[in-house]
Amino acid sequence: MNTAAVEQIQQLASTSGPIQLHTVSEERGYTVLRVSLDTRGILHAPTGIRLRGREIFDIMVPPAFPFEAPSVWATHQRWAGTAHVQWGRSICIYAAPSVEWSPADGMRGLIDRLALWLERAAAGTLDPDGQPLHPPVAYPGVDAGHLVVRADLGDRVPWNSSGDATAVLFAGCVQVGADRADVVEWYTRDELFATLTTGAFTATDPQGRPRFVAVAGFISDQIAFEYPDKAQELLDALERSGLAAETLLSNLSLAQVVNEILQRQLSQSTLPNIVLLGTPARRIETARLAHLAAWQLEGIGDKVASLLGKADWGVLKQDRADIYDLVHQWLRVASIAWKRVWEDRPEVTRPRDTDTPTSRLRGKRVLLLGAGALGAPIAEHCVRARVSAITIVDNGRVNPGILSRQPYRDADISKRKANILAERLRMIRPDVIVTAEPRDAKHTFESVDQLDQYDLIIDATADIGVRSAIETRRAAGRSQWPPVLAMMVGHEATVGVVAASHREASGGPVDVLRRFSLTCLATPTLGDIAADFFPGKPRGDLFFPEPGCSSPTFVGSNADATALSGMLLSEGMTLLAASDAPMSATAVRRDSQTRPAVQTASWQSDTILEDANGSGYEVRLTAAALTEMRAEARRGRRVRGSRVETGGMLLGAIDEACKVIYVDRAAGPPPDSRLSAVYFQHGTFGTQEVIDERRAATQERQSFVGLWHTHPYGAAEPSATDDEGMWELVNLHGIGRRALMIIAGGPTAWDHWLQDATTPELYARISHIGARAQPSDSGSVRDAPADFFSGGFAYPARFHAHPGERS
Repeated sequence: MNTAAVEQIQQLASTSGPIQLHTVSEERGYTVLRVSLDTRGILHAPTGIRLRGREIFDIMVPPAFPFEAPSVWATHQRWAGTAHVQWGRSICIYAAPSVEWSPADGMRGLIDRLALWLERAAAGTLDPDGQPLHPPVAYPGVDAGHLVVRADLGDRVPWNSSGDATAVLFAGCVQVGADRADVVEWYTRDELFATLTTGAFTATDPQGRPRFVAVAGFISDQIAFEYPDKAQELLDALERSGLAAETLLSNLSLAQVVNEILQRQLSQSTLPNIVLLGTPARRIETARLAHLAAWQLEGIGDKVASLLGKADWGVLKQDRADIYDLVHQWLRVASIAWKRVWEDRPEVTRPRDTDTPTSRLRGKRVLLLGAGALGAPIAEHCVRARVSAITIVDNGRVNPGILSRQPYRDADISKRKANILAERLRMIRPDVIVTAEPRDAKHTFESVDQLDQYDLIIDATADIGVRSAIETRRAAGRSQWPPVLAMMVGHEATVGVVAASHREASGGPVDVLRRFSLTCLATPTLGDIAADFFPGKPRGDLFFPEPGCSSPTFVGSNADATALSGMLLSEGMTLLAASDAPMSATAVRRDSQTRPAVQTASWQSDTILEDANGSGYEVRLTAAALTEMRAEARRGRRVRGSRVETGGMLLGAIDEACKVIYVDRAAGPPPDSRLSAVYFQHGTFGTQEVIDERRAATQERQSFVGLWHTHPYGAAEPSATDDEGMWELVNLHGIGRRALMIIAGGPTAWDHWLQDATTPELYARISHIGARAQPSDSGSVRDAPADFFSGGFAYPARFHAHPGERS
């Protein structure tokens, strides 16, 4: 006896006239409280249930009360067939007891909920439009098995298409196991014939599972809230709704003939015989969807289906009338073994990851590089998010040490990770096309012809060589590349970084991570990210897990790596969803008590220039550098006149592997520079200090890469003076093996650039140590005009020379 429940209901009855406790008893371990409620104040509607002045209920209190909710039963069957009344008397007052039942409220909460149910039932509002309430119930048989419905019906249902009251379709199924089948396609009768005659309906699916068909009858109204367990009752209900038993049986015979053909191809003794029933779902939205139930024909039912096939299509055609009469006699006494139906139709099933960042992966084709501690869980995330296809590239093998945090087994030791992971992913979702490529990821992009088969590339190798290969190949054809995500985990698996490049963004993962390193070094709250991923000096505390030449890795558990993989993938998909920044990066932290959990930086695409010497190097001029050049040109026009040239240093970096010169900053002319309408000579005063400051601030990531100057209203082409000056810079001043020269100009584009910030004409050329430039008739570097402006930022009112010289 559950004394707590008894005491609570006694207290309610003693203080509330509408509630009366009649008896207390025990039944199969439950405490049964028979109570009555005064319902005279409840309003009725024509569509609602009818209540008597006082209704009597049995409350079944489980032994685990109050931690488990009691159930409520009516003492009559007047409400049988009403929504949320099962077995004629059981009243479903909670849609989700684990959420809605409150142990703290006890019996008072239960009575309040029962009163609310009675009010709604009497008003006819238990099943309002748009609410995902419980569908009609078909109680599954013990051995009837399971049916997973994956294919949408769409407008094939009669109430959404031609307006017909009924329809018969065929479900294309696959046999997944001894007691499970999946519906993967729908056919009309004509479509089924066409599929069979063209040979498109093979005996097995791509995974090698046997295929078969099942007949499905649809009616445009409801049968009952509880489906019958007798065949004749079901057929009578379908007949009343316009679907004749003869129609259903004749189509069942066609399904049987198809399945017997498939059985012979498979050398298989039997395939399931299933009849599906579709009715309009009780949830009403823009279009009424279908609720499905499934009847498993077993034993005699199998033989009946076989007889029907022979009567309509085989050797017993002359006995068709007698066979159909026998079938009807069997149906009068046959019981229905309802299968348990599991819905996986997108049209009726709301994915549990709806509107999450990774839900954007649905239907995408993904190329994943790396199947290790980061790549393997990312692969699983992708498959569970229902990508349509995933290709896994990794040339590693399973070794004993990785079992602590990678999803492999002891039995997998020595096997290729890509192959083992692909097998595991296929078991999670057989409908996802999983391809394993056990090879070095660095050689994946030697041809861009394959890229059109992917919607997203994810680099989870944490290998700078792979990132550089992507950067180089991508620069050769940005328009052909899908978006790219590159991910890394910190040395103790407490932080991670993901870099995103949209389609046609100027930079790939190397470029984005380089930018992010500069941002981290300049942002105090990102200091921990800079120290972990972008240290000034090579780390001396690398972790090598095995003896010999094993690769260094991070220290972290399976929980750590899996947590970071999910965070990085979610943040990466969020970055790709943003349309305002072609390049971006996010740092994530598992422990965010002292710093933000997520910090993001983003950048616009660079202006891309090719080396006029044809070296194959690409110059990427950032928007910030171009803005600094424009600001100096506008200032020069204001203080020196519209035709006086100006210029300055270019600060950035040179990537030998990717053949890229990054131009991040553009400085103005030093004070000892000489500026005129026909000549610009860059000074040296203070330049080394500027370079040293940049090197120190960026831990050697930025330095001098060249010079820029302008040709106001002139062609963006070098003069002989420009050629000579760059040769001297590289060969005589010891600045390095090469230097970049950028010229901004344009007869018509110049004013537009200064006024509207449109891009001017730009010229880029890399000067190397080597042969002297050829002299030109236009003069040499020595032909400087007598009158010139000096550089710097302060000028006297008059046109003047550099201080100490005559103008």
